[in-house]
Amino acid sequence: MAASSDSYAGAVSQQNHPTITYQMIISNSSSEAYEVEPLDGVQLTRGRRLVPACLTFKVPVDNVLKFQEGATVTFKVNDTMVFKGFVFERSRDKENVISVRCYDQMRYLKNKDCLVYKNKTATEVLKMLCSDYGLKTDDSKNLADTSLKISHVEDNKTLADMINYTLAMTEIYGKGHPIYECYDDAGRICLKSITSPDMTLDCLLDGDVMENYSYTSSIDKETYNMVKIVREAPGEAGKALVKTGEAKDQKHIDQWGRLQFLMRPDANETNPVEAAKRFLTLHDCRSEEIKLKNVIGDVRVRGGSRVYVNMKFDDLTVSSYLVVDAVTHHFEENWHGMDLDLIYYERAGDYKVTYDNDAAVLEKIKEAEASKQGGKRYSGSGSWSNTEAGAYSKMKSLGATDAQAAGVMGNIQAEDAGYDPSITNDSGHKGLFQLDTDRWGRYEEWCSRNGLDPEVNDNQIEYVTTVENGNLFQQMPQDDPQAAAKWFNKNVEISGESGDDRAANASNYYQSMQQGTLTTVTPSYPEVYSDGGYVGGANPKLVDAGIDAVVTNGNNYFGENGCVRATTALGSYYNTDLKDAYDSNVRSVPDLEKFMEKRGYQVEGYNGYASKGDILIYGDDDHAVVSDGVGGCYSNATSADYHMVYCNANYAYTDNEPPTKIIRMGNKT
Repeated sequence: MAASSDSYAGAVSQQNHPTITYQMIISNSSSEAYEVEPLDGVQLTRGRRLVPACLTFKVPVDNVLKFQEGATVTFKVNDTMVFKGFVFERSRDKENVISVRCYDQMRYLKNKDCLVYKNKTATEVLKMLCSDYGLKTDDSKNLADTSLKISHVEDNKTLADMINYTLAMTEIYGKGHPIYECYDDAGRICLKSITSPDMTLDCLLDGDVMENYSYTSSIDKETYNMVKIVREAPGEAGKALVKTGEAKDQKHIDQWGRLQFLMRPDANETNPVEAAKRFLTLHDCRSEEIKLKNVIGDVRVRGGSRVYVNMKFDDLTVSSYLVVDAVTHHFEENWHGMDLDLIYYERAGDYKVTYDNDAAVLEKIKEAEASKQGGKRYSGSGSWSNTEAGAYSKMKSLGATDAQAAGVMGNIQAEDAGYDPSITNDSGHKGLFQLDTDRWGRYEEWCSRNGLDPEVNDNQIEYVTTVENGNLFQQMPQDDPQAAAKWFNKNVEISGESGDDRAANASNYYQSMQQGTLTTVTPSYPEVYSDGGYVGGANPKLVDAGIDAVVTNGNNYFGENGCVRATTALGSYYNTDLKDAYDSNVRSVPDLEKFMEKRGYQVEGYNGYASKGDILIYGDDDHAVVSDGVGGCYSNATSADYHMVYCNANYAYTDNEPPTKIIRMGNKT
């Protein structure tokens, strides 16, 4: 982020009172409350990126004050609540002084869990996690709408890591690369843009309001001038590490030497080159740290606040807003000072993408995975109909803009107006794109490797637009449907025509998209699979297909007390009997047990072992889930629409309560 050029127009509003009053209260869960007078002042440290605020102080031992870890502590300055948190640590010395360390609610975001969510904003993920863990949030006006929808799977991550991921993705891919800060404000969790009025303070810092400063410029900390992207991909001798992308600033490499950052995206990250560009925007520059010592205090200042700085530091002159990375407030009798760590970013250098083969390598990885699993490849995005709306939906799922989708469809209309995937002309050209014999042969080989049906529009579109010549949606014009149509005609169809008719078709399609008469449609998912040797049991590959459709991409919530519906919906993908239970509208755990017993299964006592796809039952027939085979499970939630994944099955019903029964899918008589 470049340094802001905003001019300072506000009045200084800092805690510089002739008399500063403090009030600290410690409350036990037993409703006992003590107003205390700390010794040697109070320190309050606030950071960024969901780091919990930390309050430290000392109190003398006496016969009245009694408190334990977990006690609530509130701290007011001139009747303004600046901290509400909980005692996490106490220590006592020979002078009978107790040193106390407290944290606010953000400390509980260190808890670890698993989470699957689809099309959620960072704000929505924050709300879900806070609700799940009983953390208090502020009203909607203090929870900014981050807008960008994100889908992700989190496994054994802290809640803070989960939220920080959504905020990082919002910064990388959101409009204008917005930066948000999440913090606890006196007992309520807030989410604010750092450019909002609450974070951009009328606080002027110059040489007259501080005791000292230090300034350090460096390329030794968070400076990088090159990003290399590597994936683990199939090779001739098994898996190998393959470079799939590269972005660099050659001028800075010549000046500073090569300072390389390595990205290892997983299979769910489809555009790491864009992430690499954003990374260099932030890191292809010197890091310049400014530390201000004993500044006149202002209780509003926290990590992520913007304060106006008007000073000269060595060769750096600053007259703009800077972001506070961390602040420690020092409260003493009639004095409030603060030590600030400020962030100053130079403008990033002139970096360029010098290599991009990521889409092609990712496709090979997916092909190899499908081949390893054998049989029909299941697509988590489902399948669309062989219609114009289906073709439009498929291309949007592949990352096409409306203009690009319209451009391709303008060509399809010229080649195959009926969207018939099996149509063949007099020259033997076939399908939506009228592939010649050689191209159709290569397409059929790709389908064979992946267990796909060649005569399906989805597969033809995916092959031609993302496999045959790389990802065309990263090459075609993005905003002009006519230009996209002509580009596709020239580079893919190679019809030898001007392409004007195809461009006209594209314009009509694009107009329909903008008017809402051509919209995306919902994909369909296969209801049940049959794979030899597993009928009546649980094929792990088909359990994964159900997880993909129901948990990751489908309806994650089956209503209050919907655990049996969720279980049978997921089970319908790998077990015909569970499909019949779902179709029969079985809704209670006792009814599910009776249904499965009639089909030849046994309801057994749980012995701590479960295979993937087995049904786990809790309490006195109170709850049912699907086992993941490695100690966790998939379940409906009764109060939210997102939390179907548990790393530990003992927490799927109530905390640390294991299942009482099990229905083993492999034990049908």
